[in-house]
Amino acid sequence: PTTAPTLSPTMAPTLMPTFNPTNQIIVSPTLPVTCLTVKINILTDNYPGETEWNIMDKDGNTVASGGDYDQGSSVYTHEQCLDVEDVYTFLISDNYGDGICCEHGSGSYNLSLGETTFIEGGEFISSMQHKFVLVEQDTVVLTYQT
Repeated sequence: PTTAPTLSPTMAPTLMPTFNPTNQIIVSPTLPVTCLTVKINILTDNYPGETEWNIMDKDGNTVASGGDYDQGSSVYTHEQCLDVEDVYTFLISDNYGDGICCEHGSGSYNLSLGETTFIEGGEFISSMQHKFVLVEQDTVVLTYQT
C-alpha cells in the first residue's frame, strides 16, 4: 500500500505592519525682519505751515517726509517701515526759523518703535537732525543730533 503524499504546511503570507498616519507638523523657517515700522508724531505750533520733516537714508535719498500742515496745535502721525541695519537721518525744520516750541505754541516731535520713543524734541531754531540705526524691534542706535 502506498500512502498519499502529504503537503508541508504553508505559512499564510503576512503583511508588513502599517502605522496610522499622524498629522505632520511643518515648521516654516522664520523669515528675517527686513524693516521695522517707525511712528513719527508731529505736534504743530501756532504756525503749522512752517514745519517740515524728512527721513533720509545713508545716501541722502528721502524715504519719508511730511509738512504742509494746516492745523495749529494738532498731532499729525505718519508710519514708515524702515530697513533694519541702515543709517537714517531725521531732519525737522521750521521755515521761519523759530522752531516749533515754545515761542509760538508748544509744538513737539517724536519717533517711536513700538511703545518706545527713541527721538523727541521741539526746541530748535531753524532745524534739528538726528541720526539713527534700527537694529531690531527693541534696539535703536542713535549716533548723534545736531
